Amino acid sequence: MGRGLSDMQQAALRMAYEAKLAGKRYTNGGSELPQVALWEFLAQWYKWPVRNTGYYSGLRFRTSDIGEAKYQAGKAAAARMLTRLEERGLVRRTPIRGYYGRGYELTEEGEQVARELNG
Repeated sequence: MGRGLSDMQQAALRMAYEAKLAGKRYTNGGSELPQVALWEFLAQWYKWPVRNTGYYSGLRFRTSDIGEAKYQAGKAAAARMLTRLEERGLVRRTPIRGYYGRGYELTEEGEQVARELNG
């Protein structure tokens, strides 16, 4: 079932699966936000330093720490990866209101694939 998934796609599925098992959800004013915020995936996958703002402010990275071209390329690669996973029916992207950015969560099929990847 997980055949043909890139390392990045597998990492995204694993991260969402671990978040789901941990019951991880974001809440803000009664709204539930996705299990994995895109900025979290970018930080983990690329090992980018994260700013601790103390609240959800949108921008989590200083592009001066990463490099503008590298930052834009990483965001684009992650967006393409999520599009491919969404087209395969494995994740559902979740737009978030305000300054939260985007996130994603597993579909039922995505959860099954992630479970298989985790062995």
